[in-house]
Amino acid sequence: MAFQEMRARQLESKNYQIPHYVEGIIISGHDSHIFSVAFSPDGKLLATGGWDKTVRLWDADTGAQIRSTSLKGSVWTLAFSPDSKTLAAGSEENEVMLWSVDYEPVESSITTTWSTEPDGRRVERKSFEERKHHKMLPHGGMVRSAAFSPDGKTLVTGAVDNLVRLWDAETAELLKTFEGNRAAALSPDGRTIAAGGHDRSVLLWDIETEQLAKTFEGHTDSVCSLAFSPDGKLLASGGEDNAALLWDIESGERLAAFDGVSEPSPKTRVWEDSKDSIESVAFSPDGKTLATGSIGNTIRLWDVERRELIRELEGMTLTIYDVAFSPDGKTLAAGTHYDTVQLWDLS
Repeated sequence: MAFQEMRARQLESKNYQIPHYVEGIIISGHDSHIFSVAFSPDGKLLATGGWDKTVRLWDADTGAQIRSTSLKGSVWTLAFSPDSKTLAAGSEENEVMLWSVDYEPVESSITTTWSTEPDGRRVERKSFEERKHHKMLPHGGMVRSAAFSPDGKTLVTGAVDNLVRLWDAETAELLKTFEGNRAAALSPDGRTIAAGGHDRSVLLWDIETEQLAKTFEGHTDSVCSLAFSPDGKLLASGGEDNAALLWDIESGERLAAFDGVSEPSPKTRVWEDSKDSIESVAFSPDGKTLATGSIGNTIRLWDVERRELIRELEGMTLTIYDVAFSPDGKTLAAGTHYDTVQLWDLS
């Protein structure tokens, strides 16, 4: 990324509204809170979704907005297909949109016809035949998580109706359902679904047999977020109990509890019970670092092997809804309670 050029451009912009960000680089464009961020696997795009019911695509190198689309409700989760050509966006209006991100209107979509009027005049008429560039997948509640299989053929989604769904990404056919809630993740080999929710447990489902393989118990409140390590050996879970737990998939052992996140700042808007919670967990591409983002306006980077804090990103005074590493691991994107995405240079 051209970080220094982007930083200079943002500092000169009249729209630069958060001067206390010291290290971060800011992308503005949404009208309100940004709930979800995702990098495309090829590293070329950054997708963002938020309260303003829009999904926006940005050039990950320059920060320029490429295109956008709208949903019926605020956008709470985003996931790219492995080939970077399709983006899944889940909304509060009980649906997931599968968007062909390289779609562009073309001249050939304009159809011209001639008709003869009663007075004998020949009149040219044009109609626009738009290519279908998205599919809608209906759910029974707000959709809070989404993930594609390694081959891109299936999609896993988690919603607040206590179901995790497996879809055919090409036909939009519902294939299977599993017990779970808003937090869901798919293992790197595409064989296991991790699901968590209000019952405080994390469930591991075998997709082929549809059998419950393991249950992890350790959170003292609802599970908000889940992430498999790139090698599939570990699972991280974030909860409303202000803790991020690290699990060994094979043994089921809890390896670490990354907790004790500071109390929310007075400037932070939190949920009705004013509790802190870990809203997002994400492994770096090499699996060595775990990033956690919380309602308590903190982003922390943890050493996975040594189970200790590496760094807390400074200057955050806003709720962190989502965090995502770039494919090369050099950049961390964060969606916040404000209408900006902050990009951190970790190189």
